[in-house]
Amino acid sequence: MTPSGWEQLLFIVAVTAVIAPLLGRYLAATFRGGGGKAPGDRVFLPIERLVYRGLRIDEDSSWSWRGYALAVLAFGFVSTLLLYLILRLQGVLPLNPAHAPGMSPLLAFNTAVSFITGTNWQAYEGEVQASYLADMAGLVVAQFTAAAIGLSVALAVVRGVAGSARTIGNFWVDLTRSLVRVFIPLSILGALVLVGQGVVQNFSSFRTASAIAGGTQTIPGGPVASMEVIKLLGTNGGSSYGAGGAHPFENPTGFTNMFDLLLVIVLPFAIVFMFGRLIGRPRQAYAIIAVMAVIFLGHTLVSMQAETHGNGLLPASVSQAAGGSSPGGNMEGRKYGSGRRDPRS
Repeated sequence: MTPSGWEQLLFIVAVTAVIAPLLGRYLAATFRGGGGKAPGDRVFLPIERLVYRGLRIDEDSSWSWRGYALAVLAFGFVSTLLLYLILRLQGVLPLNPAHAPGMSPLLAFNTAVSFITGTNWQAYEGEVQASYLADMAGLVVAQFTAAAIGLSVALAVVRGVAGSARTIGNFWVDLTRSLVRVFIPLSILGALVLVGQGVVQNFSSFRTASAIAGGTQTIPGGPVASMEVIKLLGTNGGSSYGAGGAHPFENPTGFTNMFDLLLVIVLPFAIVFMFGRLIGRPRQAYAIIAVMAVIFLGHTLVSMQAETHGNGLLPASVSQAAGGSSPGGNMEGRKYGSGRRDPRS
């Protein structure tokens, strides 16, 4: 394991240790309920109430677990149907510079179900088989709603654990607040950071560039940064490009690599801090966080050791061509490595 790898690991641990408790406190204050004030009410509350009026939602109502579960399933079913239709019809819809045809029924169904449930299995090449409209109005929306559903269900479980009442909240209120107060603001801030680092965010069509060594190369564009943040923040999958986070347009620098890793890890720890505050037993949260930290550090150290030593079955020349010094070339084409990626991937 290299000094650079240790430095990056320590940086990620330190930043998570600072941000996760603060974000957990914000989440607890946001979802505590009871009619009290929540952070950002001046900005977010008018938006939420507009949504409640439009959907005819009583924000003060609270449901049983059965009602909550049925709302989750109904929302998932309707969302899957809408995403399926977008993917099937993308060939005749606008914002399709690659002229991607509508996906086949099986591929559209597999993609829709996968993205709505948060598994995000991507069995297609993003830059040529999905239009920009399908990305933004379909897949990115699904990544937001899947993350918000996950947080909403977590809140319902927390309220059930607290056991203060037979009801566990209102799914539509939890979903709206998760989107308006958590995922959308954090995604906007994260996308601005990535764009500042050179991550692509445009509606440009494919461009042809002349290579230094001769010949031409087709350069894709697309709304990449906006998908990248919610993909990581919501622990989703999927990508604007088939290579995912290994693509230099999506993850161009060492800083974006570390920033992406932070987006993956901070919110899960923050939710546990939220859990401790909402049930009034912070020590239980500390115990869970300690277990999570041990698992994370143990897994990471084993992975770093394995990656550094590579695979002895491959010749050393493969590793050297990938920029490494040990046999095996394990970092070739990896989505997220310990900070060093092959620039050709």
